[in-house]
Amino acid sequence: HAAGPEPEELDVFMGRDFLITYQDHELAVIGAVVADLQAGITLRTGVDGILHAIADRLTDDLLPLVNRLANHLDDIEDDILAQPSQLLQHDILTVRSLAGRIRRLLTAQLQVTQRLSRGEFEYVAEPNRIYFRDVYDHLVRIDFSLEGLREDTDVALSTYLSSVNNELSTVMKVLAIVATLALPSTVITGIFGTNFDNVPGLHSSEGFLLMVASMVALGLGMGIYFRRKGWF
Repeated sequence: HAAGPEPEELDVFMGRDFLITYQDHELAVIGAVVADLQAGITLRTGVDGILHAIADRLTDDLLPLVNRLANHLDDIEDDILAQPSQLLQHDILTVRSLAGRIRRLLTAQLQVTQRLSRGEFEYVAEPNRIYFRDVYDHLVRIDFSLEGLREDTDVALSTYLSSVNNELSTVMKVLAIVATLALPSTVITGIFGTNFDNVPGLHSSEGFLLMVASMVALGLGMGIYFRRKGWF
């Protein structure tokens, strides 16, 4: 949803012959590992092998989320090129915020997994440390992907602002041309609207037509000149 996935805290207590997990809400990852155990699916040996299965599944769940964010950003960039809007700017900032949140949460997992792979915990057997190292490497790659995603949001935001500025420049250009074309008519009507009786053509029966013809001729002439200059 718009606010992104809500983080869940998972606490793990491990001893020589036990592994206890605690979370406020049921996690699909824990249920999947328990189902594997009940089905007799072979996991790594020991309680540290079960911990590895949990860590591995948690890591595997992160990558599709990052990929969805990247694909969403690609769609946003396509929409920017087609038709930039204020909503797209909000979407870009949302993706950037989500990438930052996930990366901050990932930092704790990186630190713990690295310590598990280094053998800092006595209940992690030597043969299983390499598997935690593999999980750590996956987390590092995901972290790099998130960093790249945040950089891509900066590019997308820059593209959006450039597109908006181009549209604004086009609008201002049109308004300036319209104002310039209307200027001769304003001057002419201002002259004929003065309180002097000796204005040429003021009391002539054809004075009005002369005034309108002058405005049209000047407008057309200026329009042709602007067109030849490539100003519109």
